[in-house]
Amino acid sequence: MKGGCVIQKRLNAGMFFIAALLATGPRVCLGSGYEFEGIGAREVSRGGAAIADSPDWTAIYWNPANIQKAVENSRLDAGLEVFAGQANATDGNSLSSLPVGAIFSKHNLSSGFVLGALGAVMKLGDRFGLGVGVYTPLLQGVDFSDDSKTTPSMHLDYEGAAGIVTFALEASMRVSEKLSAGAGVNILYGRLTSKSTLTNFLFPANTATSELKGDGAALEGIFGLHYQAAPTLALGAVYRTGADVGLKGDAKVTNTFFPEENSEFRYELRHPPTTGVGVSYKPVEQWTFNFDFTQTYWHRFSSAFAYKQDGLFLQDTRNGFNWRDSWKLRFGSGWWVTGKTELLAGYSYDRAALDPGSVDFATAVDVPMNRIYGGASHRWSERWESTLGGVYGAGRRSEGDVTYRLSGWQVMLETRLRV
Repeated sequence: MKGGCVIQKRLNAGMFFIAALLATGPRVCLGSGYEFEGIGAREVSRGGAAIADSPDWTAIYWNPANIQKAVENSRLDAGLEVFAGQANATDGNSLSSLPVGAIFSKHNLSSGFVLGALGAVMKLGDRFGLGVGVYTPLLQGVDFSDDSKTTPSMHLDYEGAAGIVTFALEASMRVSEKLSAGAGVNILYGRLTSKSTLTNFLFPANTATSELKGDGAALEGIFGLHYQAAPTLALGAVYRTGADVGLKGDAKVTNTFFPEENSEFRYELRHPPTTGVGVSYKPVEQWTFNFDFTQTYWHRFSSAFAYKQDGLFLQDTRNGFNWRDSWKLRFGSGWWVTGKTELLAGYSYDRAALDPGSVDFATAVDVPMNRIYGGASHRWSERWESTLGGVYGAGRRSEGDVTYRLSGWQVMLETRLRV
């Protein structure tokens, strides 16, 4: 019995040390499944097919060439949107990337969010328009708490978040009767935080904690074209350069049996480049059909971290990601049932970006997603308009014997003012 207890104690200590090395490191788990659907309840309710058809304040996101068209018959178009939702993830591979096998048994996670977007486009003469706004294109967080599957005495609490906020300044010009062009500069503010506590309650009782905070900023460019091929047919194209947002911050790790570690760190949070083309067709005055094809270039996304002072737990890490570029198909339609009310519907399919090795803490669940959209827009007057919409999406993928599932919903409310 005594020999068995000694073996179990050593196993507990060994498992705790392995888990502590993993738990005290930062986690960055973004992918195509963690991009938000875009801005504007009206545009998103049509599946986000808006590159060729976003003649309002949301042009700052979808295509800056549409800014001039948005203020063609007005001086100002402004909007405020609030959206909220929840994502539900199932990861059958909870920390099983470790050599000792799966340490934790928790596979299901849910996370909610409440966010908003604000913007305005203004008329500058007969041929020019200016747009400004703020929105969040990327955000992902995790709140993981579980007892160990293999070592019942061990418990982990982990919280982490990574995201980017965009401040947009863009302009467009009517080049000719049919062609408009737009361009702009986006200021990207990125932030990364994580906090963990790993506790072993049995002898030798010990605790490891970690805390990491960092932020930074970068600039990206955006360019777009809009071509009105015919009164019933419009074409659009957009290119966003993306940027590497250099994050700097401080990290700290404490452990019962080891000296405290503190270090500054650097990390490049990749905001990927994107390209897109779109078509808008209006067979009759009441109906509009839209189609978009977009690509997001994730292949340079990296998990590499650099610490100013390496330690036992805070160690430089090389890039362990091998992500692929993703693409997305969007279809949407709007039908004016009356002169003031429009019904909206859409569908999208989006290919996953994560490689099979990007799994941990039941958070890196990026799957091919099918989404359906719906909503309604109502004009209260010539100046005021409101839109209420919703999205539901679900998908799954399998890697070996492991299955990943992701589903979620989002509701949106937008108020728009035109002067």
